[in-house]
Amino acid sequence: MSSAAIGQVKRSLNRALAFTLLVENTPTLITGIFRLFQLRNAMGQVLKALSPDFLDTLTEDQMEVIMTSLQRIHQPLAAIWRTGEANRNDLLARINHIPILGSVLADLQDQTEDIGDRIESLALRTNREFKALVSSCASALGIENPGDTIARMHR
Repeated sequence: MSSAAIGQVKRSLNRALAFTLLVENTPTLITGIFRLFQLRNAMGQVLKALSPDFLDTLTEDQMEVIMTSLQRIHQPLAAIWRTGEANRNDLLARINHIPILGSVLADLQDQTEDIGDRIESLALRTNREFKALVSSCASALGIENPGDTIARMHR
């Protein structure tokens, strides 16, 4: 048999083995896909709940607690998206082209950015130096209720 024919057989065997492993791990794959949908829905609920009006009602301690939780969500997801952007040949990039999964991943990327925005907003709201700077600028401009100005900046 020629080396080209052997190479073709090896490629076919490797491909069959790869699909066998995928089929063997289908429950895990299906569970993973299901979890992506669940994550998208859960993040959507979090973002809806953390409206600017709601954030305005929180104490600094409550903001700190929420910000810590958001960071625990944001950090691993942001790392996934950075990895995907850095290496377009990875599985994430390939999955992104599957219509249903691609839209879920796009939603998750957008939601991850939105979570990052909420973290930034909370960090600025709890930063005393930032508040003092905005209050000073607002006062210098003759704006009454500089606290309202700070809240409006984060909307």
